[in-house]
Parts: sequence; C-alpha cells; structure tokens
Amino acid sequence: MQRWPGILKPSCWKQHPWRTLGVLLAMILCVRLAWGWYAGHRLAAALDEIRWRGEPAALAEVAYPPLPDGQNAAVEHQRATAALSPTIESPTNSNLDYFDYLPYPPKWMQLAEASEKANGKAFSILRQSRPLKSAQYRRNLTSLWTASTGYINSGRELTNAVSDGAIYAHLKGDDAEALERLFDAMHVASSCRQDDFLISQLVSLGMDSKACTFAQLIAPGLHLDSRTSTRPNTRQQVRSMIDQLLDDHSIGPPSRRALVIERILCLDVLGSRSTGNWAIKPLADMQAVRTLPNDELTIEATQCTNYPDALAVLKQCKWETKTWNRFPVFGGSAPEIQRYSRWYGQISSDLTPYFERHFRNLGERRATAVTLACQLYRADHGRWPDSLGQLVPEYLPALPADPFHADGRPMGYTVFRGELPGGLDRPLVYYDAGQAGDVVIAGHPMYGWQHDARVGRGNTPTRQYRDLARFPPMQSTKTVGNDPQKAAAPRQDSK
Repeated sequence: MQRWPGILKPSCWKQHPWRTLGVLLAMILCVRLAWGWYAGHRLAAALDEIRWRGEPAALAEVAYPPLPDGQNAAVEHQRATAALSPTIESPTNSNLDYFDYLPYPPKWMQLAEASEKANGKAFSILRQSRPLKSAQYRRNLTSLWTASTGYINSGRELTNAVSDGAIYAHLKGDDAEALERLFDAMHVASSCRQDDFLISQLVSLGMDSKACTFAQLIAPGLHLDSRTSTRPNTRQQVRSMIDQLLDDHSIGPPSRRALVIERILCLDVLGSRSTGNWAIKPLADMQAVRTLPNDELTIEATQCTNYPDALAVLKQCKWETKTWNRFPVFGGSAPEIQRYSRWYGQISSDLTPYFERHFRNLGERRATAVTLACQLYRADHGRWPDSLGQLVPEYLPALPADPFHADGRPMGYTVFRGELPGGLDRPLVYYDAGQAGDVVIAGHPMYGWQHDARVGRGNTPTRQYRDLARFPPMQSTKTVGNDPQKAAAPRQDSK
C-alpha cells in the first residue's frame, strides 16, 4: 500500500487544500532563506579574501587619483584624434588592398600624401604629447553597460595614420622622421595600455604590433648616411628604439590590474542580472563563487614571463562548458551541452587567447629590436652577423629570449646563403609561436604576423620568420595582368 508522508497525503489536499498549500509555501520559503544565506555567505567570504589582499572587489572600491589634464596623455590623444580629417583616410584606414611589403602601389602613396596634408595638426598634437607618461581615460569605474570606450576606435585610427606616415617619410628620404612617427605610435599604445579595461589591453597590443611591423618594413632601408637620405637616422635614435623595444616593463606582463577589473565587471554583470530576481539570486551568487577560482588562476598567470608557463597555470582553470562531437569520425562540429541547473552562465571566459596575443607582441618587439641591431652591425661591418652573439654587447645588451619557450633560449637567427635575387644572402630572425615543425620559408618578404599556409603546417602559424633584407618577391603566376598588386593576387592580410 502506498504511504504518503505528512501533508503530501492526497486526503490532506482534499480536506485542507489552502492550509496544505500554505505549509508548502512556508517550506519553500525556508529552503530559499537557508539556501540564500549559504550562497551569500560563500560569496561574501570569497570577496572578503580578495579585499584582505588589498584588491578591490566592487565597482565602488575602485579609485582613480585625480590627474590634471595637462599631465594626461589620454586627453592630448583625444585632441589629436579629434583633429583627424573626417574625409581623408590614410592607407591602413582605407579599403585599399595591397601587399604587406614594399614596394606599395601608387595609390598607397596618393592616400598617404593626402593624409599627411590633411592631418598635420593631429600629428603635431601627438608629437607634443610624448613627454606625458601617464594616461587616464575615466574618473571612476562604471558597469560594462555604461562604460565609455569610444576612444578605442579613434585611437586605433590615429595609430594607423601616424604609422602610415612613418612609411611615407621613409620613402621620401626622411628616415629621422620615420622613426619619430613610430615612437609616436608606440606612445599611443602605451597610453591605451594604462586603461583598465581588457579590451583596451587587446587594442594596445594591436597598436604596438602595428608599430613593430612598420619598423621591420623600414629597417632594411634605414639610412645612417646623409649621402643617401635627406634626413638620415642617428645611431642614438636607432639605439633608443632598440632600448624601448627591449624594455619589458614598458608593456609588463599581461596586465594584472586589467584582469582584477575584469573580475569586478563580471561580478557586477552577475549582480545586475539577478537584481529583482530574489527567488533565484542564490543561483547568481553560487555562479560567482564557481567563477572566482578561475579568475584567481588567470590573474596568477600574469606573473609568468613566457607563454608555456602561463599556459600551464591557465590549464588549471575549470570551465563548465563541455562538448560532445556527434559525428567524430567525420570531424563534425561539437555542440555545447548546457547544464540546465545553471540559470546564470559563467560571465568570465578562458583568456588563453589574450595571453597568446601578449606573448606574440613580446616576440614581435624582440624580433624588431634584433632587426634594428643587425642593421647597425651591417652598416659597421658591411655584412650580416653570422650569429646573434656578435651583436652583444655593442648592439644589444643581451640576447632577448624567445617568449614561447620556458627554457630561456634566445631568439632564433639564420642566414640562407645566396637565396635572394642576385645571389644575395637572406637573413631571418625568428621565434616559435606554437609547435615548430615542418616549416617552408615563403618566397615573398615576411614582415608582421604570418598567417600564410606556406609558413607552418596547414593554416596554423608555427615558427614566425622576419626578413632582415628587402628584396623583390618572386613573380606570381596568379597575378592579374602581370601586376602583383592586383587584388586577385595571393596576399597576406595584416589587417
């Protein structure tokens, strides 16, 4: 015989329906109160531990000391972007299609010349702002929904225009101005990096990488002699850029401060989504409790000085999303299996790609410094160095390490003898961004990040090579009308 406990007996429902319903609601309320206390207590304890370490755990706890406008590089950069022509675009800001190596098509020069004429005031404001080392983009921290980030796109546009101006100045024989323009671009990136938002960190990495790519483009044609340039580079100018590129403190590890702020913003999103939903607020609190350990590991990874070490820390994170491949034999997609007990999904996510981009940028900076040092060596000795060891200590204080290895090995260097037109040598500096394996050196000049399938295995970039010599690429058989600058020609796209 079926036995029904207490108020769940059918006879009880028939005889006292409202009383029974009231008892059930009271039980549910008690469960909710106990559950809410437990979840709230766990979250409060986790946040108290964060505060005990001296870190903010809520929006209201983030304080920005006042910075006068006259000392704020961000204010000057916003003035510079406001002075950019709204109708004239520099080549990188335009839709022009061209190869990522010199020579550029005539249309590129036309756009660059127009940009120089239209944006002189903006470039002047930017140059005058370089002595300002501090940048502040907001007076207080607000939620993701109300935060202003419009300066990011305008800052990217300014960096593109001034970097194009560096190439234009170089092609016009003003090498001194070319490097000064790159210093300007790196200053914008440095200022953007001082903003606490994660998106600002990502954009600043892109700006910095853009300056490095353009420095690598210019380096093979640098002039240190007034007989070959109207305004040649000074050795001090080149050495200053090498020093800045090798100064890891100027970019630091992946910003710990930005990830602390990212944690606060994610907690705020969870809190705002549960506001007014008293019945299920403990779900949001428990989701925050589960998310915080991953945030702690991500913040810990910012102390790593190379990608393998950072990756080892990040692999300890426990993300809830699991996948299942319905047709593994056919390589089908892996749809997510949702946990229906989670009404609030994890707001934070795996930031491994962010760390990879940081160490990519670190590799680019070091490759660019080595490139410039090799150019100085060649100017003094009339040949390329046989090894990077010959650059120390006169041209480099020490050999920069490959950031994609944990053993501290230096950046790579190789010379392909007689591989260039006319039987000239082809020197390359490289670092490993992934598993170095079956690498085929491309037949075209390589500057900036390589996504070409000819470099690496498949479409996955592995070893990143950077040319130190400028040379005309092999004629492609897939050009349009024998013009390799046509859009239909195979190309790399750094944009």
